[in-house]
Amino acid sequence: MRLNALLPILLGTVFSAPALAANAYPSKPIRLVSPYSPGGGNDLIARAVAAKLSDHLRQTVIVENREGGGGNIGTDYVAKAAPDGYTLLMTAQSLTIRPALFKQLPFSVTKDFVALGIVGSFPLMFLSHPKVGFDSIQGLVDYSKKNPDKLTYATPGVGTTQHIAMELFKAETGAELLHIPYKGASKAVIDSVSGEVSVLVSTPSSVMNHVETGRLNILGTGETKRLASLNNAPTIGETVRGYSVNNWLGVMAPTGTPQNIVDQLDRTLVEICKDADFIRELAASGFVVQSQNAKEMAKQVDEDIKKWTAVITSKNISIE
Repeated sequence: MRLNALLPILLGTVFSAPALAANAYPSKPIRLVSPYSPGGGNDLIARAVAAKLSDHLRQTVIVENREGGGGNIGTDYVAKAAPDGYTLLMTAQSLTIRPALFKQLPFSVTKDFVALGIVGSFPLMFLSHPKVGFDSIQGLVDYSKKNPDKLTYATPGVGTTQHIAMELFKAETGAELLHIPYKGASKAVIDSVSGEVSVLVSTPSSVMNHVETGRLNILGTGETKRLASLNNAPTIGETVRGYSVNNWLGVMAPTGTPQNIVDQLDRTLVEICKDADFIRELAASGFVVQSQNAKEMAKQVDEDIKKWTAVITSKNISIE
């Protein structure tokens, strides 16, 4: 009789064990992969996100740098990782450029990843030397049409968000500028400050000191609204209707990650973006914390892929 009385309890314990195990996430350290080298923008945000994830999840979150291939090596590593929530990707808007930019990718952006959430963006800016002959977006368009083949623009390289953003601008305005690609942002900034190139497409961290000292002018930003952190500079969209570039950063996981884990990480990232310390810490680097949940991120990824594919195809841009 005692055994019969205990049997339902024992069976309940046995059958509920898998459910309890599934809800035990995370039970071991999590790796957040940054597919770029240490010290860069992606790595900086990854480390800030990892620290807050550790606090919220009460589990160690380690940033692992797997750079190379323009971000493709680390991204592919996460795509092929076990979909268990313990290997995540710190990715960026540039991910949505790659399907059209590369003839072959070892992963599929739309099939191999599930969105967890966007945490914010590094605003994109068009800047010029004070003596270039214009100080606004409209001035840039007008000058380029009157002086074709005289204007150049600098970016950190072919296929970067900065490059494709300017090509989108050219397509929408008819502006004429010759692309001068650099290997990284540093030399591009130096040559822009010296007046060697006409226009610089950049993010705030490497140029705001030059803006404050008057060595560069902000023509416009890719944001949808003016930002106090960028001296309330006008948006490009104020002149070119509909133009915007959301240079976002966010987190993804391999497809197949259990939905309860996706939901937990989604909620946690939204909460992190409300953290005053997180916002303040990243503001110093020019990063603007702007939360988008998993569903919103998935929609953003789809929209960006369509937008950038159209630009890249029309301009015949590719990387072998």
